Amino acid sequence: MNSIGYSFRRISRSLGSSAMAIATIALAIGINLATLSVVQAILFKSLGVPQPERLINYSEGSPNDAVTSFSNEGYEALLANAAMKNILAWKYDEFRSQTVNGAEKLDGAMVSGNAFSVLGIKPEIGRFFTRAEDTPGGGKDGWVAVLGYGYWRTHFGSDPDILGHTLVINNIPVHIIGVLPREFTGVSLLNRTDIVLPRFFQAVSELSEDRLSKPGYMDWYVIGRLPPGTSMQNIQANLRVIEPAFKRLADPEGFIFTTNNYPHTSPGFLLGGFNNEVQRTDLSLADRRKGHYHKPWRFVRFPRSLRTLLQTATLIMMPQHIYARNG
Repeated sequence: MNSIGYSFRRISRSLGSSAMAIATIALAIGINLATLSVVQAILFKSLGVPQPERLINYSEGSPNDAVTSFSNEGYEALLANAAMKNILAWKYDEFRSQTVNGAEKLDGAMVSGNAFSVLGIKPEIGRFFTRAEDTPGGGKDGWVAVLGYGYWRTHFGSDPDILGHTLVINNIPVHIIGVLPREFTGVSLLNRTDIVLPRFFQAVSELSEDRLSKPGYMDWYVIGRLPPGTSMQNIQANLRVIEPAFKRLADPEGFIFTTNNYPHTSPGFLLGGFNNEVQRTDLSLADRRKGHYHKPWRFVRFPRSLRTLLQTATLIMMPQHIYARNG
């Protein structure tokens, strides 16, 4: 409270410039809060997929603990035990493309081989990869990739002959087999999707880290699609039944799903899902790349935002007070 009082006293000495500073900062903070609470909340219906209301975003933890990211082991455990099998895994990442002009950074994703069929999308040109190509070492013809429509248009002039072309991604040759449809840019509108690679490409692109087999790396969005005649109540009931088996496979050493990490989650409510609702993005790309367990994302509380607003306004106005005093 002392800092807030101090801020009010400093602001009252220069009301004109204070009002301008507060208005500017309030706008910035307002935009930031909107980004956290609204812009980061991506509606499934905006993804450019058929019947988006049938998509399910899976989560771990009760509403107060929930994170919408799984480890690869968690995805495998859910896929193995859930009654519904049309479940995909999607991880955003950054890649390096080796070109004649040097290395170029690409934003993209690694996804399970069933991702495109679960989403129900069709390629703009070419084809998508399948489960048979989402395996350790790639498919029988090596690693394959799908380009984002925007990247295909800006970097290759929408050339249909790009199919079969080889790119060097993270020092590994990959063959282009298709292009995403124009209306689909990924499962989060906050991330650009220049290229999509099979999930197991993770193992060869980051040799220093075994992110696929370690349960602490919570990297993957897990999304499903409700079959006809199945309700969310059916899904939730099944998730409660499979929870013990899920935990044994996803956390064999028992150090992830603990009361310390999930203090508000009761037994039987570790797994959840929601559809036709706002999609939370709990971890930034930078946080996902760090791996290990991350605390669930929290909304910024208003009192803290107010204190930050006042203190920042004071800091912005300090130079003019110093200048006036020394002038």
